[in-house]
Amino acid sequence: MSDDSGLQPDESIPYVREIEVYDSAEDVKIVQFVGDSKTVEVGITDDVMVEFAEVAEDVFDRIHADMAEMNDILDEARRNSDRHGDR
Repeated sequence: MSDDSGLQPDESIPYVREIEVYDSAEDVKIVQFVGDSKTVEVGITDDVMVEFAEVAEDVFDRIHADMAEMNDILDEARRNSDRHGDR
């Protein structure tokens, strides 16, 4: 994965609500990221397909790790509340 952290995006969607994939050519797929107010299309070739999949997996793992951490914090707060009779 390349480190392009200094690059600014040409287009931005605050939250992706839907992802659609379309055929463009034999070795190119068009991925549409659909947001609330606009859609951005990205052409994905076989050259970057593996990196695209790795990034998607990394995002998935990070989101679930964050959710697990938040659940652990909430569970600990509930246990502390129960111990101190805050309910």
